[in-house]
Amino acid sequence: MREELSSPSFSHTNYLKGKQILRLIQEGIRVTAMIEMGATQCLWKIYLCAYSLILTFVAYVLICCTPGQIMIRHEERRAQMMKSELRKAVHSLELRKLKKDEFDLAEETCVVCLETYKPREIVRILTCRHIFHKRCIDRWLLKRGICPICNYAIIQAFSKISIL
Repeated sequence: MREELSSPSFSHTNYLKGKQILRLIQEGIRVTAMIEMGATQCLWKIYLCAYSLILTFVAYVLICCTPGQIMIRHEERRAQMMKSELRKAVHSLELRKLKKDEFDLAEETCVVCLETYKPREIVRILTCRHIFHKRCIDRWLLKRGICPICNYAIIQAFSKISIL
C-alpha cells in the first residue's frame, strides 16, 4: 500500500518545490494539489486597476483642464489691464466747460443722450475731435472704448500719445 503524504499548503510553487512534487509523483506517491486563486493576487489586481484609474484621472486633469484654466486666468488679467488702460485713456481726454459766448454747438446734440448742449455744461473732446457730454461719453467709452460717431478706438489714440 502506498503511503499518502500530507504536505503544508503553499501560496505559490517555485521551481524547487515543483521538482519535489515531480519526484514524489515519479516514485509513485499519490500527490493531491488544489489550485486556488489567492486573495493577495486578487488584491494586487484591484490595486493596479485603482492606481491606473487614478493615474488616468490625474493625467486628464493635467493635460486637459490645467491649460484651459491658465488661459482663462491670462485672458481675465489681460481684460483687467485693458480696462485699466481704457480708464486712463478716458480720463486723459480733454475736458472743457461750454461758455455762453462760444455757442457754435447751440443746435448740435449729443449723440449718446440726444440732448442739446447748454452753456456751462462740461463736455469731453475725443482725439477724433468729436464732442459729447462728459456724463454720457465716459460711461460709453468705459463700456465700448470707441467713439460713437466714427468708431475711433480711444485706447489706440492713448497708446500713440503715451509713446510720444
